[in-house]
Amino acid sequence: MPLVYISLEQAIEVHGKTVEVSGGGAMGQLNVGQLDSVLEHIQNDLYYPTFEDKLTHLFLTFPQRGPIEIN
Repeated sequence: MPLVYISLEQAIEVHGKTVEVSGGGAMGQLNVGQLDSVLEHIQNDLYYPTFEDKLTHLFLTFPQRGPIEIN
């Protein structure tokens, strides 16, 4: 079964809803370029051939240099 990837617009919407519904956190300033880069990069099957590889990359990338900057 082929993977279905989230779009940049969907990621921004989910982020906003998560902050709103959680009752905490802050929207901060979203680095759209960085977010777009990460979402595009995980679609490269040469670097990340399996779902687990893609998921691991996301979990390691976001805390280290994630696209959300809290001001």
